[in-house]
Amino acid sequence: MNSDEHFLALIRSMSPLELLRIAPMDEAGRLSSLSPDTIERDHPNIVKKLSKRRKGVRVLDALMLRESEIA
Repeated sequence: MNSDEHFLALIRSMSPLELLRIAPMDEAGRLSSLSPDTIERDHPNIVKKLSKRRKGVRVLDALMLRESEIA
């Protein structure tokens, strides 16, 4: 199974609500294999401001970052 097939299998196994959930930055870092600071610096368009101090990223966006870093 190549990385594309693995990625598609992972996406298909998750519910649409889980993919749209906004994950905290530390979880987004684990999902994307990037540090939270790198996500904020290099991909500010996907970072959602949840409150004054809390930020997050949609689970699908974090997983897509992982895939784009592999390619």
